[in-house]
Order: sequence, then structure tokens, then C-alpha cells
Amino acid sequence: MTLKSVKVSELAVATTLSANDKVVVLSNTSGTPVMKAATVATVIRIANAVPATASSNGTPGTLAFDATNLYVCVANSVWVKAALTTW
Repeated sequence: MTLKSVKVSELAVATTLSANDKVVVLSNTSGTPVMKAATVATVIRIANAVPATASSNGTPGTLAFDATNLYVCVANSVWVKAALTTW
């Protein structure tokens, strides 16, 4: 495996991913960079808008939220929501 360093500004945005794709996750909480490979199945997507209905288009693993609810896409075009409350 060949390692290559790139600046964040040089990274390409992935618009589609397949089950065989790998995503590299970088973490630097301790001051030492740590690289982990994650399968696409473990990638969490954040939607830029909440779903209009429970059957709105969606990809499993996608999250969305507004001021009162958290929405999770659990299957193709199947959304569930949970009310947000203080605790």
C-alpha cells in the first residue's frame, strides 16, 4: 500500500460510494495522527434538510435534524424520528 499525504483543500468530495469503497478517517486528539479505514457501511451521512415524510428519499445511515427532532434513515427511503428534549 502506498501512502500519500494531501492537504484537506486537495481532497475530492465523494458523491457516490459503493460497498467496496473505503473511507479514511483521520484523528488527532492526542497530538499524534491516527489513520483508520472504515467501510462505507460505517459512514454516517448528515443530510442538509430534514425529510418531509417517513418515506422520503434517503440512504441508510443518513442523519438529519432540526430544532425538535433527530431523523435517521434506517433503510432505503425509510426514516424514523426521535423528539429532542432536554435532560
